[in-house]
Amino acid sequence: MYQTTPLRPRNISDFGMRKLCMSTKDNKLFRVATLVVAALLVISLTSEISNTQQRSSGLFSYESGVNLAGFPASHHRSEILASDDSTASAGGSSSSASHFPHIAQFLKAANAFHIHNSVSSPSIDEQIGLTFTQNFNSLAYNVTAIEQNDSADYGPAYLLNGLSNEGYWYQVGISWHWPYENGGYVNGFALNYEAFNPSGSSIFPSNGGGGIANFTGSINNGDTVLLNLYFSSGNVTFSAYDWNTSASASESYSAEGATLFAGLTNEFANSNGYFSGLMTEQYQANDYYGGEERVLYSDPATPVSSAWMWIDEFNATSRQLVFGGSTPSPVNYGSNPNRLHHYSLEGANAASNAYEFLTGTKPIVFLTFDYSTQDDSIPTVPPLLSYLSAGIPQFANLTNTPESYEMDYDSAWSLTGSVSANQAWFTNDTSGIAISNQTISALYYHVYNVTFDFNVLLGGTGYSSPWVQYSFEGLESNTTAGSGKAVWADSESPYSFESDLAGSTNSSYERWLANFPSGNVTAGGNITATYFHQYYITISTGSSSLNNSSLVSPLSGWYNSSASISISEKNYTGWQPEGWSGSGEGSYSGSSSSATVNVSSPLSETAIYYPGLTISAESGGSVSYKFGSVSGTVTAGTTNTIYVPTGTSVSLSSNPSSFLYSFTGWEGGLGMSKSIEAQSIVINSPVILTAAFSYNYLVLSIIGAIAVIVALSVLMIILRSRRGA
Repeated sequence: MYQTTPLRPRNISDFGMRKLCMSTKDNKLFRVATLVVAALLVISLTSEISNTQQRSSGLFSYESGVNLAGFPASHHRSEILASDDSTASAGGSSSSASHFPHIAQFLKAANAFHIHNSVSSPSIDEQIGLTFTQNFNSLAYNVTAIEQNDSADYGPAYLLNGLSNEGYWYQVGISWHWPYENGGYVNGFALNYEAFNPSGSSIFPSNGGGGIANFTGSINNGDTVLLNLYFSSGNVTFSAYDWNTSASASESYSAEGATLFAGLTNEFANSNGYFSGLMTEQYQANDYYGGEERVLYSDPATPVSSAWMWIDEFNATSRQLVFGGSTPSPVNYGSNPNRLHHYSLEGANAASNAYEFLTGTKPIVFLTFDYSTQDDSIPTVPPLLSYLSAGIPQFANLTNTPESYEMDYDSAWSLTGSVSANQAWFTNDTSGIAISNQTISALYYHVYNVTFDFNVLLGGTGYSSPWVQYSFEGLESNTTAGSGKAVWADSESPYSFESDLAGSTNSSYERWLANFPSGNVTAGGNITATYFHQYYITISTGSSSLNNSSLVSPLSGWYNSSASISISEKNYTGWQPEGWSGSGEGSYSGSSSSATVNVSSPLSETAIYYPGLTISAESGGSVSYKFGSVSGTVTAGTTNTIYVPTGTSVSLSSNPSSFLYSFTGWEGGLGMSKSIEAQSIVINSPVILTAAFSYNYLVLSIIGAIAVIVALSVLMIILRSRRGA
């Protein structure tokens, strides 16, 4: 590789002090004269800067997506936290005055490069740049290689710049037709590189000027080239890699102990004109005011939090500032990293977001517009389109028929709505940026201005205002009813109040319920929901063995406050109604099977049912029973049913009618012992129980045996009597 000397970034304070086209044989007298001239130039330049800074500049914004090629992991720039004083950490002195970046140096020698002659020497240098505010361990950006040149065929350099935390400055980039100091230029694309010390002097390459090197292969117009500055083994590596052709070039120079590239938070260049960031720089043969083609720098992997955008132009011979300016402060990308922010000055343009930096002019694009409404209504005032064409504001009323409009590339357009009385027409397509030919069919939503309200009947306290859901521009929205705030709601769209109000101390037993909580928006004005104060009434039989729905009336549920409810209980086989047991204000407790209760609080009414114990005594015996103070007997051959409170223990005893009968067992009575004559049973549900009796065959056998013996004895007596006669 052959090293030459490109143009070096600049600092206002040293204009006139840099050597441009100086011979190495300059004598001391010439150096003194140069210093005198430099002093005069500094004074003149200070006045020029003051005047130049009065020039107008603008900052604009728009949304943009990111869809860019990625980098190899080793070439990603890794972000670290910025210091409190980035300028100080970078080794340069901070100043409230603006310092414009360094001018890259002209090439001095031609050796390995083919020189193309040019009619005029380069005299004007324009720079469009982006200065990072963050610190980075390494820097890597893709850039589009664009072949562009002025009338003398001089082209630009696309540069990645790194200001180290030791105050050294490193540049790497690609250039097209980069000029020599006395005219002529390097043909085609080449690698540009240079390093500067903290004193503002170029130290690499060693000839005191910019370096230029060949790539290993071709770089073609439109190729994407990766520019990279990174620390490795105590050095800073300058490298470039063409993703399309795999051509590459690299150089290396000492890092001088540095470990990071510093951002600047207080100004876009330090007192030496150094910064970390991106720059498109182009020398011209004549005064130049914009006109660059679009160039894209991008890093989709690591977003930048904020950055300065700036533009300047200098006379390359006298180092006088022609014009210059920057954004008033760093542009913050944090809230919307994909949104493009624009900066323009004297016909030159720049744009950036967290991932991209663009330089170049804006072509014309064609956008076609028409509109429709979601309910086929007609706005009282047609939608108004505002846009820029040739930099002049233009306005047009849209119709239902598509129509094309010529707009400046990257310029903003907007659509207005139509508002009339209690209705309006709004669209989500309110604005955009003209970046490509496209058709936009704006959908306008016919909306009404409505106020959602509510009222409560039948009293109560502690409730909260309900939420209301509705639709605005096709999206679900919500508001608080009763606030008095009017909102826009889509025509014919549904709305819905909360079905019940929050706020009861016991929401399981008290509520405020809306009778008609939903509907459709059909006009402007008030939409009111009415809520009824209700309490929950629990009506049950108190036993899981009974079917509530068939035995009690009405069923458990919510009832309006102050309502009167008639309760009743029905007969059920095996059970006997015994009245009600109630709790709560207005409840009923008593033996009547029907009653009326007044709803003024949560109530509980339990229908009382006694399960029946049916006792049957077969012939030959009886059954006696007792529970509490109640006792009785079921005689032989009869059946009797007694009703007892659930859970009652009943004592039972079987009693044979005479010695001729005996107890043979209990039939029925779950859990009873069949053979025990006297025992107890707990009644939780209806029970049918039978005491079985039979003859006492043992007794009868004994009686029979005795009868036989007696009979035989009588017979023997009779026989003996006959013999004695």
